[in-house]
Formats: sequence, structure tokens, C-alpha cells
Amino acid sequence: MFKKDVPTASAGDRVGVGVTHFDSKLLETGVASEPGYFGMTYAVIVDVRKVMYFKFKISSGSKYHISVGHDTVIGKVTLFKAPDNERLDEFSLDKHYEYVEELVSPEQDGDQLESTMALLELEQEIPTVEGDLFIASKLDVDINKPCCRIAFHGHILKRTVDRNFADKFLPKLSIYKWKEKEGLIDRVVNDREIIVTSLFKKETQMHPFLNLRVRLTTGENGVIKSTFGAGGKVKVELDTDLNEETKQRFTKKTRQNDSAPKEIVKVQLKFKKYLYNSNKTVKQ
Repeated sequence: MFKKDVPTASAGDRVGVGVTHFDSKLLETGVASEPGYFGMTYAVIVDVRKVMYFKFKISSGSKYHISVGHDTVIGKVTLFKAPDNERLDEFSLDKHYEYVEELVSPEQDGDQLESTMALLELEQEIPTVEGDLFIASKLDVDINKPCCRIAFHGHILKRTVDRNFADKFLPKLSIYKWKEKEGLIDRVVNDREIIVTSLFKKETQMHPFLNLRVRLTTGENGVIKSTFGAGGKVKVELDTDLNEETKQRFTKKTRQNDSAPKEIVKVQLKFKKYLYNSNKTVKQ
């Protein structure tokens, strides 16, 4: 078939294509497809399979060489997983996912590894289709070192072909980090109400935190009901009466008794902060 015209070609065939007025030096390697099959992609959601021989840390915020098809570009990684290490078969914009700081080894937590996905933000657009295989490598590692440079691999679950993906695609991702704050009881108003200090800074916008639940280190639970003054203090309404032991720590007599041991009661707040939410909303 060499140097002979052929009427058709199918997937897997190697053919020479004559294109008039085209400088062949401008094209090194490429693929042919029907119009619209490929999309120039700027970011992808992928499942993650760690290569057991890769001995370096794989952490969110780091950059890797991402290879898809004939292209290799730099991409920034953000790892995330389903809550409670639920194993997933697909990615959905309707679900909420938990941020992962570092990819663990199968020996440390095999369940987390099975449920981990990643957002890859590419520094250059490349043609992809959903389902494509990708490979993430550290090609800048010293070639004289006897080590594996392929970090992880997987398949593209979702892609975005929008150049402005940071404003239009990322806000659709519900990926959150767990955050914790600790404050102290400033004073006891009554059996069901306390004033808490040091939980927030003076300049903190308090509206997102109202009605979130808190827990005292003595076991009581409550809800942040309102701000108190202008110094970052808040009023907490408890679900049950304060324990007698807790109340005794904050009676006027005890506070004035210098010889009494000063036991600290902490107020703990745990909440979810979403990475790409411009409204800065928080949830529990």
C-alpha cells in the first residue's frame, strides 16, 4: 500500500496524509478524529492509583508532569476523597468531597487510597476525552538516582474545556477542609447560656458561624447564637444545663479565691470550609 491512495482508514491504521501548503516541521505527533471528539482541556478530575515503587510524598499543591496521549504538561494536584473513605465508581458535581493533604500508601490506609481522586490544573491545554489514561511523573528528579519517577496514574473522569475554568468550573466543586477553633468560657450567664472568648478574632465576619454547634471539654454541647460586644466574643446556648462541676469553676467565689486551681474549660468548634466557594460559607 506504500505510496498508493486508499479510500478509507480505521482506528489503529497508520497512514500518510497529504496536506497542501502545510509546513510539516510544525507538527511532530498528532491524532485524527471526527470533529468535536477531542476538546482542548485546561483541568481534569481523575481517579488516582499510586505507584508502589514511587518513594516520594504525593501531596496537594505539588506539581507533576502529566502525560495524556502524545502530550506531557505540568499540572498542579489537589487531592480529595469521599467522606468516610467511601469507594466511588464515578465523580459527581452534586457530591461533597473531603480535601486530602497527602496520598497515603496502601499499608497505611488502603481504603483511603481506593477512594482518592484529584483535580489536575494544567499549565497548558491539551486534547483529551473523558476516560483517557493519564500518567503523573516527576521527570525533574535526578536521572542518576536509582528511583522510580512515575508517581501515580488513573483515568480522566471529568474535564473542562473552558479557558476561564478558575471562575466557571472550580466554584462548582464541593471540596472542603475540616477546620477547628478553640475558645474559652469567659463567664457563665445562667445554666443554659455562656459567653465565650478567644474563639474568633475581633475582625472575623461572624455571620457564617452563627448557629454552628460547639462542644465543651467538660462534655456539654451548644449552639453559637449571637455575637457579644465588639471584641470577638460570642454567646452560646447550651442543649442541657451546665454540669455542677463546670459551674463551680466560674462562680464568683471561686474566681476570687487565688488559692483555687485554675482549670481551663475549652469550647471547641469543628466545621467544613470549602476551597472554591467565593461566598466563604462554612458548614458542619
